[in-house]
Amino acid sequence: MRNIYLSVLLLIFSLNLFCQTFETVNTKDLLKISNTFGLDSALNIERDDYFCFLDSQTAKEIALKIVKSNFSDRSESFLCEFSNYGKADELSTILNDYIEKKTNQVNGYRLEDFNNGFPKISNDELNILASHPNKNREKILIEYYNAWLKKSELYKGDYLKGDSLRNKFLRGIGIKTLSAFQIDSLLSPASDCYENCFRILVALKKIGSSFSTNNKIQLYNKLRRDGMEKFSFPDYQKSNLNEQKLFKKIKLNSNYDSIGDINFKAEVNFQKFIENFKDSDCTISIIYNKNLGFLDLYRYLSNGGYRECYRISLLNKNQLLIYSTESHEYIF
Repeated sequence: MRNIYLSVLLLIFSLNLFCQTFETVNTKDLLKISNTFGLDSALNIERDDYFCFLDSQTAKEIALKIVKSNFSDRSESFLCEFSNYGKADELSTILNDYIEKKTNQVNGYRLEDFNNGFPKISNDELNILASHPNKNREKILIEYYNAWLKKSELYKGDYLKGDSLRNKFLRGIGIKTLSAFQIDSLLSPASDCYENCFRILVALKKIGSSFSTNNKIQLYNKLRRDGMEKFSFPDYQKSNLNEQKLFKKIKLNSNYDSIGDINFKAEVNFQKFIENFKDSDCTISIIYNKNLGFLDLYRYLSNGGYRECYRISLLNKNQLLIYSTESHEYIF
């Protein structure tokens, strides 16, 4: 998918090409891309969502578009990052709208619309639910919980039947025609709902709600499909991008007013820095806002890829400061 997004960008922007793909993208252009090709296309240009750090206004506008659109794993991942960088007053409305929309979606869910049972609340969503509590957050989360509880009532009879058959099956009492799959098909619809009730209760506990008691959490921990697995709230660590160590300082040949103005092809010292990523199996991308940006270096491998990411800053018009983000990884 990344190749598709990069190809789209090549048609939109004027680029300096000196390897297979080299792109510079202004954060302001992400809105244009989202309008033309969809939100996921815009978000996949910069997989770490560092542009929340670069351009809070664009990040806010993207977040507002997400709440008004259909959610995806990628958009929820972005909202998780945005919830840690956005301003408190802006976040309250956006995140509350997000939870309310998720609640309305649950009310309309039909089991036949999903191949593998009802969707499970993700770790990203949990972080969104528990971040930046405000006066309405508890009420909205309880409504979200009640929506899943109400949905579970539709399948409670099947769950009780399946639970009884499972106990007999495990004890080998007179059930030879039923398979574990058949029993699970009775249990899973309600169990999926209980799983999400459990996770919302964990989020409510995280924000100090008295609605979420230990007894409730223990009850749903037993009822959920993954009840035998230990669950802990995801430990999301916000990247402190202002405290990264200077990795390299590059002297530029010319003066530039912004990162977007830099003629990277003509800058010999920059060319030396990216020497290991100039083959035809590499992509180099820069997302920027004025004098701040992120440099993403990617090499395609036979079984995945290797990636390095750096924060960059233009200083005094002719110095490019490069900071390590510690985002150096193999991707499989």
